[in-house]
Amino acid sequence: MVRKTFIPSLLSVLMTALLMLSATPALAAFIASVDRSVITQNETLELTLRVDSQSFRSQPDTTPLKKEFDILGNRRSSQFQMINGKTESWTDWIITLAPKRTGAITIPALSYNGETSEPIHIDVRHGNTTAGSTNSVSPVFMQTSLSRQEIYIQQQTVLTLKIYYNTQLVGDSSLTPLEVNGAIVQQLGEVKKYEELVNGRRHGVFEVQYAINPQESGTLTIPSLSFTSSIAAGSDPYNNFFSMQRARPVRAQSADIKLDVKPVPKDYPANTPWLPASNLRLTQKWSSSPDSLKAGDSVTRTLTIEAEGLTAAQLPPVTLPTISGLKTYPDQAQNEDLSGPEGITGKRTEAIALVPTHAGTMTLPTVKYTWFNTTTGKVEQAVLPATTITVAPGNTLITPSQPVPAATTNTLPDSLSTPTNVPLDLGAPITKQGTTFPWIIATAVFALLWLVTLGLYIRGRKVSISNGADSSPSPMPSENLSEKAAFQQLQQACQNNDLLQIKQRFIVWAGCFNNLDNLYSLSAAANSFGHQELKDLLNSLEQSLYSGKSENAFDSARLQAIVSDLRKTHARQKSDPKDTILSPINP
Repeated sequence: MVRKTFIPSLLSVLMTALLMLSATPALAAFIASVDRSVITQNETLELTLRVDSQSFRSQPDTTPLKKEFDILGNRRSSQFQMINGKTESWTDWIITLAPKRTGAITIPALSYNGETSEPIHIDVRHGNTTAGSTNSVSPVFMQTSLSRQEIYIQQQTVLTLKIYYNTQLVGDSSLTPLEVNGAIVQQLGEVKKYEELVNGRRHGVFEVQYAINPQESGTLTIPSLSFTSSIAAGSDPYNNFFSMQRARPVRAQSADIKLDVKPVPKDYPANTPWLPASNLRLTQKWSSSPDSLKAGDSVTRTLTIEAEGLTAAQLPPVTLPTISGLKTYPDQAQNEDLSGPEGITGKRTEAIALVPTHAGTMTLPTVKYTWFNTTTGKVEQAVLPATTITVAPGNTLITPSQPVPAATTNTLPDSLSTPTNVPLDLGAPITKQGTTFPWIIATAVFALLWLVTLGLYIRGRKVSISNGADSSPSPMPSENLSEKAAFQQLQQACQNNDLLQIKQRFIVWAGCFNNLDNLYSLSAAANSFGHQELKDLLNSLEQSLYSGKSENAFDSARLQAIVSDLRKTHARQKSDPKDTILSPINP
């Protein structure tokens, strides 16, 4: 009985070992990272060294670190996981470092099993060595500082709040939220935890940073914040449940801070959005080369504005003039706020689809974006130079210089039974040409055939009703597609400018999008949205299909833009945004 139990256990151990070996690459990557790159001389930082394999005995050589840092701690963590048959494993060494000097310090490249990490640059600044000296007898105290004491209206300053403690904190800790009247406040990242030497004694530190953008000039008051927690009432080396019963509450409070906010400078250009930033970049990229365009083709121009010290909501759109012979379809702008140790960097991205309507040379004028450099105190402009593009003639485009044929015939697939002749203008008078006798005979024959067809239809309808059959037209087959797959097929049809495929794929996508199973015509699909521009556009699609006009007469790029907007609006309505709350501070 013991032997039967031992054999499966041995097999299990062997399989686990094989999995670990299979998860170890021939050359495991060795990566170094830090929790902070800007610290003061009295603070510590954590260096994490990661290798993509399991390591139980050997460890990296950390001797090169001792030249610039004191090594205060070193711990190892190994992880192994399997997801969908794919195995991953790694080992982390977390090293606590204290810098020996101020200034720019480089964590050198470290080696492990033939792999070398990248060096990391650290900025060690002068710290207040007497921080909290008046409160050094208190187990918990707070310190606040501003990156700038005097700023312009809407300019950003960073408030750094540090909570020092020299005893063990037990239970939950909390910090009152920061609310500043007349200013926009955003927390930068998560709460940081490290150690700092204060008056020769090592303290634990919680650090929280806030970006503050005042919206009014004058003196702004940043109110005090309160931190509450509990400390053990006596010495308890086990830190168990009973120590919680003997805990006593502790509270610390920061001081109010006055901030001087200056108005907009008088020399700033009038009627120009006020943009005070420490740096601003304007860049562009194209979905494809604009020099390879043909008339009727589309290309997407993406403009990106990044402003250090401003939120994305403060950035106005780029002003682009109208260009003759070029249709523009702007997408909804994407805004993003990026947090960093120096504050918020606002990022605004604008994508514009450009469709030239005829061949020739076109010049996209210079793009200028005016802003105020808070570092130099000067007005500056981010500039994109003018771009000249040459548009080649389209394959089927009829330009005004080309002769327009008297009649056009558009050959469609056999699956369509609709006549492809140019439609008759029912409002125009009929002109007599030659004898009318053949025309009268043809009209009588067609009328007779129409009556026979009508009779057969009524008879067939009665039979189907009597048999209990559904007499409604057959819906457009959805091919069991998901909405995303149907949208991708519609996009492909628009890019190919295949009008028949566009029609069929739109009906299928509309059924998937609106969860309708009985769509069988383009007009029904259009009516399911209640979108007037979309209905007009699809009406022009029908006319282009059956009128014999050139395919370039239909604006497939605009259809793509409208459909994309509908999907984005639907996605936003489905999302359930939740309020962001601060994570509790846990020691």
